[in-house]
Amino acid sequence: MALNPLDRLPFGISEREAKDAARLAVQSAAAAAAMFVLMQSFAMPEKFVGVLSAVLVVQPSVGNTLGEAWDRVLATLVGSAIGILCLIALPVGYGTAAALAISMLVINAVASLRPEWRYGSVAAVALSLGSDTDLVETATDRGIAIALGVGVGAAVSLAVWPDTATKRAHRHLRTCLRATAERLNAVVDSARNTDDAKDKDARRRYHSNIDSARRAADGIRFDNADGVRERIERTARLYNSVLILNRVAEETDEVAAGNDDFADAIETVRENGCAIAAGLADGETGHADRIERIRAALEDARTFAAGNTAERDDETRAHVFRNAMVFGLGEVCDSLEDLVDAFEDASQDETLLRATTPEAVTD
Repeated sequence: MALNPLDRLPFGISEREAKDAARLAVQSAAAAAAMFVLMQSFAMPEKFVGVLSAVLVVQPSVGNTLGEAWDRVLATLVGSAIGILCLIALPVGYGTAAALAISMLVINAVASLRPEWRYGSVAAVALSLGSDTDLVETATDRGIAIALGVGVGAAVSLAVWPDTATKRAHRHLRTCLRATAERLNAVVDSARNTDDAKDKDARRRYHSNIDSARRAADGIRFDNADGVRERIERTARLYNSVLILNRVAEETDEVAAGNDDFADAIETVRENGCAIAAGLADGETGHADRIERIRAALEDARTFAAGNTAERDDETRAHVFRNAMVFGLGEVCDSLEDLVDAFEDASQDETLLRATTPEAVTD
């Protein structure tokens, strides 16, 4: 079998991450080249400002780029106003340093409340620096260059290797689900007196992708953004419920020692829970039977935990951990059921169903 060269990428970079990086690089290069050619063709001044504007507006998805473009138009207007005021109020020469300082002070104070407006610094700097020509001409040329750059960047994001925010959010969500399944598997192993699993990579992939999924969902413009956000948050709840089991596993690796039925119940939850999470990541529906098996196993575990009283200190400790494990398993079960419901609802929408169909990409 031929090896995929991307499988040998350093620093743990996945094929999907490499593809995203390549997409952003290609779009940025196309935006810079297109902007320069356009300005050169019409002999427009301020090419530096225009090209910089076109490159910086490009975002990983079409929706995020359009949202970023609108934010940057507003930021440009604010930055331009600040830059013009500073340019009028302060003289040229050494006064330019004061103009820059004041404009950066104001625009970054605004950006502390609206981080997406930090791009206004480009317009503020461009106009605060002034020029040898008329003030109005300076403001007009640089304002046009910035606005045109925003438009070119948005157009390139739509035309060159486009990626929608909905599909991007679901790709990250699938990775989160697989990472959660791996953590559930590792945590149960650890709690059942097996070797500690090395799940640092699963933790890293979950945390980086859940944040990316949320950012991508914020860029959704034409699909059901609320539905996507709901699936993201229910996935986060499932992961957090796994952390409860992880805390039990950190305290003891023999929570199921001495009772095969209790151990089998835990194994049933682990097996079916991992299958559900992985199945949802692969676009599968119809997990009702697995949920029922988990519910039945959970009842068996609760019966065992409730029926074992403690007579010695060591038994008391074990009793506490068994009940903590049962509580965690209950949280996992509830979270899985809610997550399955959310994906079942999504499968009724044809557009979202296509968005959740896995691509030939290795997460």
